[in-house]
Amino acid sequence: MKTKKTQSKSQTSRKTKEARSRGASDKAQSTNPPALHPTPVNKLADTPTEKKATKAPVNLYWVTTDDDSENWFIFARRRRSAESYHENYEGYNAHDATARTILTNVQLAEYEAGPPPCHARIKDLQALGFEILDRPEYERAVRFRGELFFEGGMEAIVRELWDNQLEAAGEGRPNGTKPSMRN
Repeated sequence: MKTKKTQSKSQTSRKTKEARSRGASDKAQSTNPPALHPTPVNKLADTPTEKKATKAPVNLYWVTTDDDSENWFIFARRRRSAESYHENYEGYNAHDATARTILTNVQLAEYEAGPPPCHARIKDLQALGFEILDRPEYERAVRFRGELFFEGGMEAIVRELWDNQLEAAGEGRPNGTKPSMRN
């Protein structure tokens, strides 16, 4: 029995050496390093398959600044991205803009202004169910779920103050603004 074990060890040792030498000669012939993470192959088509990156959903934000001069809608994946995009586009300092989520997980086939982050265009807003107000007294104004949104802000503030006064007089809010604490 001792002899068999010894033969067994020597046979194993010889096989290991042969395998190592074959591996060394294979490596010497190959100039390409082995792939650490090989690309998966679709066995039916023999072509690499693409891995789809999971991206955060696109949201619609209403972005404002303290001076209320350039308020508008921004499509972005995160609130801070919407704020930063607005600040850079309009020339504000970092953290001058504030974004409020209006819609989450927006799914449009195409965004009129390009891939997010980007400004929402009127066609985008229409596709999302916004009512577009085309009265001549408004530059760009839309209504969504009962709330009125104006591009810029000075005009919006004036309309809001006017609605506050009319509501106090019992005449409602003809401009459709939300009640505020401004008087």
